[in-house]
Amino acid sequence: MIASILRFILFIFLTLNIISCDNSANESKKFDEFNKTQACRGNKVPNEYIVQWKSGKISKVTGMNQEQFLNNYIQKHYDEIKTSEPNYKLNLIDDSIKPFATCTKGNWGVDSINVKSLWSSGLTGKNVLIAVSDSGVDINHPSLKNRIAYNIGESGTDSNGNDKSTNGIDDDKNGYIDDYAGYDFVDGDGSPNDISGHGTGVAGTIASEHAPFKSNGSNKQVFGIAPGAKIIPIKFINRTGADTQAAVNSLKYAVTRGAQIINASWGGNDCSSILPNYIKTLEQKNLLFVAASGNEYKDLDNLGRLNPTYPASLNLKNQITVGAIGFFGNKTDFSNYGRNSVELFAPGSEIITLAPNSGSTCYDGTSFAAPIVSGALALLMEAYPSAKPLEIKKLILDNTRIDQNYINLTKGALDLGNLSP
Repeated sequence: MIASILRFILFIFLTLNIISCDNSANESKKFDEFNKTQACRGNKVPNEYIVQWKSGKISKVTGMNQEQFLNNYIQKHYDEIKTSEPNYKLNLIDDSIKPFATCTKGNWGVDSINVKSLWSSGLTGKNVLIAVSDSGVDINHPSLKNRIAYNIGESGTDSNGNDKSTNGIDDDKNGYIDDYAGYDFVDGDGSPNDISGHGTGVAGTIASEHAPFKSNGSNKQVFGIAPGAKIIPIKFINRTGADTQAAVNSLKYAVTRGAQIINASWGGNDCSSILPNYIKTLEQKNLLFVAASGNEYKDLDNLGRLNPTYPASLNLKNQITVGAIGFFGNKTDFSNYGRNSVELFAPGSEIITLAPNSGSTCYDGTSFAAPIVSGALALLMEAYPSAKPLEIKKLILDNTRIDQNYINLTKGALDLGNLSP
């Protein structure tokens, strides 16, 4: 009898131990193994983790070491969590601001892509919604203030007579409070003011109005490719860079606001799985995703497989990855390339564009080749209103200016000369 009782106790002990081990194994499965490999060279943010919930929400957890996160947080929320991983700093594309004295080519990119024939037909990309996921936008710039896609759900007054844009209430119930002029994922508010100038430069390249303005005592003409498009300003890059959690949330917000085009003039390291996995879901959305190829003079098809740059290295059906050419039509010495990973090139050297505080400036970088393509897509969306996004993409890629020396999918550079309706 005693022996039977002892065997029963031993059975219960072993059963409980097996269950405990299974739970521990399951918890580890919720923490992406991809981020534990030595091959990952990303810069982890200490004691920060990204959680992707089954509901689709992406959130950040702070103040725990990995053991605490696994054994406490994941165990507590196991049934609600889809996956999680360390939070990583993004290695952002390093574009360079050039002095105006060295930018002697004027707005050469406008002539290079033959856009004036579309302008002369009255095409401006009117009201096409383009999300600029970046460092913010100077929404008060005289050449941009009329190009901002203000959120009408956060405009007017509420039932208490308060201004909806500043009343601290999510009036349109889209999950973001006071996002009248866009959203700031750095400070968590509805004021996506630009801190570095990069996002304002990108937005200006896309949609700056063509009227000249005075900057630093002289008139500087900036020509946005689609001066009738509407910009959704989204800030996720801060003074020290950005992290993957903020990048994902910036893209989710663009979808929430109904963006037809998302411009991503940035790139991240190879450590996050949540970031590329979310970007892949954009294939199912009715939009086009434009990414800068990066400035490391890297073949994204070869070296990119070992050390991919997201989003440039993703080959999605609704994505266009853009490299840069210079004034003489050659690929710039900094631009990434790839016969499969980069669709085409566009002007990306000595690009005159807007700067915060009513200014203008000059940039080198694939960050400014990408918005030239975004602006071109907006023009074609207006020109061919019944065309689907993938048909607009095909129009762009089928009509490039061919150069057999270009190492990209089309062997071409952006050219709108044959695309007037």
